[in-house]
Amino acid sequence: MLRIAGIVPLLLLVVAAAWAAPGSRFEVLAHLQPPGYYSADVFAHRGHAYLSSEYGAQSCPATGVRVVDVRNIRRPRRVATFARVQGTWTEKTIVRRVRTAAFTGDLAVTTFQRCRRTSDAFQGFGSTT
Repeated sequence: MLRIAGIVPLLLLVVAAAWAAPGSRFEVLAHLQPPGYYSADVFAHRGHAYLSSEYGAQSCPATGVRVVDVRNIRRPRRVATFARVQGTWTEKTIVRRVRTAAFTGDLAVTTFQRCRRTSDAFQGFGSTT
């Protein structure tokens, strides 16, 4: 039996099901509807799922990156939100363990996209520890 362990938007489940081998079965372990209009990239790191936000045709809510604790996969829970910058959405987030002379720990880096090209909102990269 193929098991999907993680928090993914419903669309990703549908796409994954389409790629599954004939006769495979999926077991839904949990479901979480995070706040915000859309979720974009999902990145898993050390028991947490990082859900980036996505620009929607009807909305650009600046929901930032939502962090979900998935260590107990049957009871996922949102534990943090970061990178909420008005007028932007965060399409891509990557999290890595980093060790330098100045810092050791987990570092999340995300991209900021402007909701409207004519906006003065920040656009570029941001990070949090």
